[in-house]
Amino acid sequence: IDETDTEAMVGHARNCLMLGKYDEAFEQLNHCARLAPEYEEIYRFRYQVYDKLGDTRKAIDDLIAYCAMSDSPIVDEDYMMEVFGRSYNYAVAAIKAQILHDADYEKFWRIMLTDVYESRYDYTLALEQYDLLEEKYGATANLCLYRAECYDELGDARMAVAEITRCMELDEDKDPETLSYYYMKRGGYYRKGGMYAEAIADESKAIEYDPKDVFSYYVRGWCYELSGDDQKALADYNLGIDIDDDYPYIFLMRGEMYRKLGDEAKACKDFETVIAKDTIPEKGSCRMYALTFLGRENEAVQWMDSIISADPDNAGGYYDKACLNARMGRVEEGLAALRRAFELGYRGFAHIEHDDDMDLLRETPDYNALINEYLDKM
Repeated sequence: IDETDTEAMVGHARNCLMLGKYDEAFEQLNHCARLAPEYEEIYRFRYQVYDKLGDTRKAIDDLIAYCAMSDSPIVDEDYMMEVFGRSYNYAVAAIKAQILHDADYEKFWRIMLTDVYESRYDYTLALEQYDLLEEKYGATANLCLYRAECYDELGDARMAVAEITRCMELDEDKDPETLSYYYMKRGGYYRKGGMYAEAIADESKAIEYDPKDVFSYYVRGWCYELSGDDQKALADYNLGIDIDDDYPYIFLMRGEMYRKLGDEAKACKDFETVIAKDTIPEKGSCRMYALTFLGRENEAVQWMDSIISADPDNAGGYYDKACLNARMGRVEEGLAALRRAFELGYRGFAHIEHDDDMDLLRETPDYNALINEYLDKM
């Protein structure tokens, strides 16, 4: 390699990085940085090398340097958030420093800061940044959508509905796919707020714009069930499965409905289908509930623990664990998991209020004390 050819040397360093030869890659990239410190690709790869070598702060410095130098940085956002997460406070401070010193790209850095906050489930701080962005640059459909998602995570269904409604008003792209998505999202917020008639209306509009969207049939069916109309709920679950039979949750809901209606054979068949389709322990899994309905409680607990192990800072995982334990009659374990969810930032109080998984826990004084403790912290 010609040691004056920066591009070739960076390419060699990239190959060393891919092969796990981190020391060699590091040496090459440092040499390149001395020769051509303005060449952005150096920092694109050196931040990864620093991370592999365990020097997180320098990794963050190089990652930010690369983003500052490149007009269109090529980064894996999930990996970027992992790097920032290894030294969260330093990452936040470094990005805030860029906001102060790089005024021409303030918007870019504030958006990055919201991403960092959301990666740590700190939706209140993310909302503060969205407020600043709107104040400086005006409201946009995407900004209102992101705000809606933050309010949803905080359990404020009313504000989530208000923000996504603003999003729908601001978005000039009125194609059917986009409209279906918006109505589906708003319907979900209405459901979490216990506004079932409004949720049913929005999910019906979503289906009108995208008749193949299984998720809207699932949510609408759930809202019919919560409203006491089991037959309409079952009809929607059947419709959704006829249209798309790859979504495990709708089989779970139909299985519960069959059991409620006294058809145990059909219920167990649907629960077995969930187990066959839901094979990866990750956020959004429902396999543990199907295992519980089939009496396989130990397997259900193991599956839930695997989900949490994969993402231990995810408040939603602990909320799901609270639901699972409540379903199994394990009150103390359920309350402990619910407290952990609150400690990690879960604030879906409206959802909790209407979640029948919580029925057993609601009967205990410790539940009310726990809810009131965290309501006071809102």
